[in-house]
Amino acid sequence: MLSPALASSSQSGAPNRRPTHNPKSNLAGITFETSHGRFVCLFWQSTTGDIWQSRFLVVARSSKWELWSTVLVARGAKQETPLAAVTWANGLKQSVFFLDDSNIIHERLSTDSGQTWEDGSLNNMTIGVGSKSKLAAAADSPLQDNITLKVVLYYQDRWDEIRQLRYLHDPLCMVTGAENFRDRWTPGSRCSASPIKGSSIAAGLDYKVHKASWIYYVLPSGAGGQANWPTGMAACDSYFSGAGTGPWI
Repeated sequence: MLSPALASSSQSGAPNRRPTHNPKSNLAGITFETSHGRFVCLFWQSTTGDIWQSRFLVVARSSKWELWSTVLVARGAKQETPLAAVTWANGLKQSVFFLDDSNIIHERLSTDSGQTWEDGSLNNMTIGVGSKSKLAAAADSPLQDNITLKVVLYYQDRWDEIRQLRYLHDPLCMVTGAENFRDRWTPGSRCSASPIKGSSIAAGLDYKVHKASWIYYVLPSGAGGQANWPTGMAACDSYFSGAGTGPWI
């Protein structure tokens, strides 16, 4: 159960000096409901390069945000790293993604609503990205942890193409034929469009209804582009087929 901890804390839970926010830090956020109310969690980088999470409780009557805790999530990130985050199981489980100085993607995972953090399974892979790549993540997140969950993560590779990683959690074997892909990250396909180097990326995922994921990015002309990954009804969605693009500005 969540409990207030207004002083910042280290990865081991011991009190620590409150960090200083890097004014050039990127941000990522998640939100979820608990018995205490709605929480808004912001991930940010300190001046020392560490990744922190600040959790705010949204007071229903006043809509004010009250700082609940500030927790150290990770060390070793490159300065001004892009950040992306997802949550599922009604906030109980959370993942945040960032880059190190070698532009390798790292994942930190919490299974107790963000109170403690450990390395995620993506760290078993070595995924290098472009030096100016942003990150975007989305989860088709059920409230419970015992039904199918799908997470997608997008990045630009060293040739500036947008690529996809995907994770399937399916403890009840609800996706037929997914045995080789369950509970691990696997590479997906690439986007056939040509975004600018360091393009912003925004992602969405609706696996249950539309069975598709989609991203938005910036083209060299300055216009926006959209790519869709329809999954169809193929067993386990082993690879997304086809990517459509189109301007939206």
